[in-house]
Amino acid sequence: MTDQFELPPRYWTKEGSPRYEVDFLIQRKNAVYPVEVKAGGNVEGRSLKKYAEIYGTDVPLRIRFSLRNLKLDGDTLNIPLFMADQTDRLISLCEGR
Repeated sequence: MTDQFELPPRYWTKEGSPRYEVDFLIQRKNAVYPVEVKAGGNVEGRSLKKYAEIYGTDVPLRIRFSLRNLKLDGDTLNIPLFMADQTDRLISLCEGR
């Protein structure tokens, strides 16, 4: 994934109770996308929701890598783990929605 974007991915956390953590922040052009990686069956993105709540309209798309199928659900793009190398292209396709 690092070869697809200009800067290396970053990490985001919000301290407190509960604690929120976003696995990666990736920058593409002038936008920053929060990314979570879920390997198990529970793909609930509590931290992705909190990040979008805090940063609002500055979050054009939330991204989740999981074992589930490719799906755009509102502002959340689920990318199957085996398609991680297509992230930049998939974001680009979603920008035109």
